[in-house]
Formats: sequence, structure tokens, C-alpha cells
Amino acid sequence: MNKAEAIKVAGKYFPSYPGVNEFHITGDEQAFENVNDARNHAKTLEKDNQNVVSVKRDEKVVVETKTPPVELTPEQKLEAAKKKVADATLKVGEKQQALNDADGPKKGAATIALNKATNALQVAKDELTALSN
Repeated sequence: MNKAEAIKVAGKYFPSYPGVNEFHITGDEQAFENVNDARNHAKTLEKDNQNVVSVKRDEKVVVETKTPPVELTPEQKLEAAKKKVADATLKVGEKQQALNDADGPKKGAATIALNKATNALQVAKDELTALSN
């Protein structure tokens, strides 16, 4: 989780919590008001995903674009969709293995990660199906 990603996640919560000036975002995109709660939750995540990024209400994502977006051909869109399905399939396999290897409190986080990856795979498959028709 980098700062820009954390700002995007926190940005979804600030409108619903007007009294909160800072959220602490964990690697699995959970938002916490209390940094210690965030740190404790992060400990249950996979080792490479245990960081916590703090975001203040006034922080914004700054995106600079110097070139206009390129329109892909239908063939390029289809190839990109196929790659997205292949990548998502690999991710599901990795998350399934992580769940198989997990024990105790890490099993819950591994299950959530697998479900998220499975959902992303389904979205990618749906996009591919739509482009193939």
C-alpha cells in the first residue's frame, strides 16, 4: 500500500466520518481511526502486506498527465483483457496457496484476500467475455 493508494481508500471514508481528521490504512485497504488498531490488524496480514499508511483529511491524490490517453484497437483491448484474466488467475493461485499455508488468525485475512482475488478474476473474465462478443 503506497501513499496514493491509501489516500484513495481514505477518501471513500472521510465523507461519512466528518469528525475524523485522519485514517490509518492497512495493506488490505481497511481504514482505522486508531493507529494501534490498524497496526494490530496489519500484524494478521501476509508479511509483505503489513504496512500502515496514515492519511489526513486534507491530503489529495495528485495525478499529472502530460499526454492524452491512447485509444486501443479492438484487438489490443482483447489482448489486454486476456492478460488481465491470466494475471488474475495467477493471483488467485497465489492467494489459495497463502490460505493453505495460513494458520490461526492469519486464516481469516488469507480468506478475505482469496475472495478479493476471486472477485477480481470474475470481473476480468466478464470483461473478456464482453469484448469477445
